[in-house]
Amino acid sequence: MVDKSSGRSYKGDWECGLRNGKGRMEYGDGCTYDGQWKDDLRHGQGVFVSPAEGTYEGQWLAGRKDGKGKMTFVYVRQSTRSPPFTHLPFVHIKHNTGTATRMMATGSKTPSMVLAP
Repeated sequence: MVDKSSGRSYKGDWECGLRNGKGRMEYGDGCTYDGQWKDDLRHGQGVFVSPAEGTYEGQWLAGRKDGKGKMTFVYVRQSTRSPPFTHLPFVHIKHNTGTATRMMATGSKTPSMVLAP
């Protein structure tokens, strides 16, 4: 199924008009999700890829990351050096176990993630 207005495309299992089972969603912004669905939400095992943020491979519950998973972050580091060092892309991979908590610093508009053992 393709929704031309949003640029979304879904290929996979359906039940009663909802995504249920295994499927792949491609979003208009370049993000993809490949995995299990339940009642139109990401649920079970799946891989979400965001070109701007990184990749999450793991468990989902009712549309949210939940349980065991691996997050690979993508950062673009900006340097004060002159070109060609202005934008240096690199990938930062965290391997750890613990509880991920979203926190918002005072005055910040973007949440950060803290991993506690």
